[in-house]
Amino acid sequence: MEIIARAVEHEIPMLCICRGMQIANVAMGGTLIPDVRSAGFKEHRNEKGSDGIHPVVVEQSTLFRKIVAVEKGETNTNHHQAVDRPGRGLRVAVRSADGLVEGLEWEDAGRRPWLQLVQWHPERMRDVTNPFSGALREAFLQAVSEGSPKNSRVKK
Repeated sequence: MEIIARAVEHEIPMLCICRGMQIANVAMGGTLIPDVRSAGFKEHRNEKGSDGIHPVVVEQSTLFRKIVAVEKGETNTNHHQAVDRPGRGLRVAVRSADGLVEGLEWEDAGRRPWLQLVQWHPERMRDVTNPFSGALREAFLQAVSEGSPKNSRVKK
């Protein structure tokens, strides 16, 4: 949580994946659903340990929508916890078809350092042309390469 706090303080771009999304959300005052299956979300955990696939819907007027340039798509899934209430300053950017939060970003994403929190694993998606993998990766790399004025002041 301290790493997340320092990244926010120093305006370092962040892409937080799966547990990283959950930790970042809690660090910002949000809450979690401790077990998605018990909460009624059945399609998010594969008992065999491999990733499943499910549809997602991207919220309008979000930075994420600009990144992926689509309204709907598919992501991998294999998790037992998820975001319940988004943390301070965060908004839902992506939901699964059954309503579970799959992506968060800053409410004022255009005025804050780049931040995308996603529940799926874009690095494990086989189809790198899927915008939920490839376009997300490219947007993050661009944000990192552009840097932040505060990045030069981060103590190592």
